[in-house]
Parts: sequence; C-alpha cells; structure tokens
Amino acid sequence: MVELARFDPLQTDLAGITVAVDVTEGLRVAPDGAIMVLAAQAPSGASVSERFVLDQAAVSETRWFFGVAPQDAARLERARQQIVALKAEDPATAGQLSVTAEPCRAVAGAGGTVDVFLQLAADRPFVPVAPTVDLEDEGVPVPRCEGM
Repeated sequence: MVELARFDPLQTDLAGITVAVDVTEGLRVAPDGAIMVLAAQAPSGASVSERFVLDQAAVSETRWFFGVAPQDAARLERARQQIVALKAEDPATAGQLSVTAEPCRAVAGAGGTVDVFLQLAADRPFVPVAPTVDLEDEGVPVPRCEGM
C-alpha cells in the first residue's frame, strides 16, 4: 500500500501500467472486462473522464495480465494532460484512477474470488488496489463466458 500512497497519476506514464487480475479456478476475466477509468472533477464543475478497455497481455494459471492498448496511449496521455491543466487552474480538483475486472464463469457453478493488482512500472512490485472480492458473499452475478 505504501507503493500506491506514493503514486501520482499526474506524474506517471500511465500507458506503462500493468494490471494483474487473480481469479479462482473456473473463472475468467470477461472479454473487454478489464477497464481503467481516469477522471477528475473541479469544484467549478469542469471535468475530464476517459474509459479504457485494457488489452489482455498474458495469462498465467489463474492470473490475467492487462495493459493499455497501444491505440489508446495517446488518448490516455491527452486525458492526463487535461487533468494536469484542470488541477493547475483549480488545485482543489479531485482526481481518480480506477481499475475494475468483470469475471465470467468458464465452468458451470464456478465461483470464488477476484483480486486486482497494479504494477506502476516493470521494475516495481504488483500491489493490491482493492480488497479481495468474494463474488458469492457480495452477491455479484457472474455470467457464463461467451464462446466457452
């Protein structure tokens, strides 16, 4: 968590971030299910918000890896620069970087947990970005994976 506490999205190459999603066996990350949102809201009402569907980079056992799609890198940087400008105009501007992963069931009846991690640079550790989500305990509906 110390790693994330020092993280400043306005001073980071966001296109270089890697997202890792751990799912229980029998679950997958749904196609187009890994999402990153970069947003900011100024007290004046001015805002910036961009949503990015992350590209699947690899799968290792029950860990799925994602990154910003090359075609989205310029749009991500533009959004980051817009937020920097908004914050320069009004330092009270609040920003947010969120990452979510939507699971799907590859095996009927599969359930379990989802964990999301963020790696800020290739030479940095993966750090959790949210508590483990127990899908059944949270009442999260998990659809069957399409095409499986």
